[in-house]
This record gives sequence, C-alpha cells and structure tokens, in this order.
Amino acid sequence: MKKILDKAVTGFFVMCFGIIWFFSTKYHVRSNQYNIIAYDTFGKEFNLEGIRTTFKTKQVAISFLREYKKRFPLYDFTIEEQIPEFKKRTVFSFNEN
Repeated sequence: MKKILDKAVTGFFVMCFGIIWFFSTKYHVRSNQYNIIAYDTFGKEFNLEGIRTTFKTKQVAISFLREYKKRFPLYDFTIEEQIPEFKKRTVFSFNEN
C-alpha cells in the first residue's frame, strides 16, 4: 500500500510541475524579415544605393552588416527586426432573451 501511495504522490507532483511549466512558458515569435538601416554622420537615416538591405535570417544580416561597416566607415548601420502580427481571435457570444 505504501508503494502505491508513494507513486501516487510522486505522480501528482510531477503533473503539477508539468502543468505549471506548460502554462508559464511564453510563445517565442521569430521575426521573418531583417532590414539593415544606414545612418549618416549626423544620425539621419540614409539610403545607400546598390546595397542589399532585406534579409530572411539574422546571421546573414549580421554578416552583411559587418561587411558594410568595413566598406563604408563614415556610416553607421543597424539591424531592424520585423515581427509578424498575429490576428487575435474574437469570440462572440449571443444571448437571446
């Protein structure tokens, strides 16, 4: 009887911690597009002709950012992430009186 009670108590705590972990984790939204923005020496946004500015992966954007910093030392570059917006579900309830 004691073994069954031990297993039941252990199972209960495992389930409780599992449920707490499941509801406490946040959904991570990955951005689907990365843009490189160039700034001139005065801090104003500047459009350089002939450079690629839109990327799908962060690693490639960082690689191009480093290359642009070497090529154009008078400009500052930053990476902008565009996070997709999710449509929120709307629940309608109709009360008929």
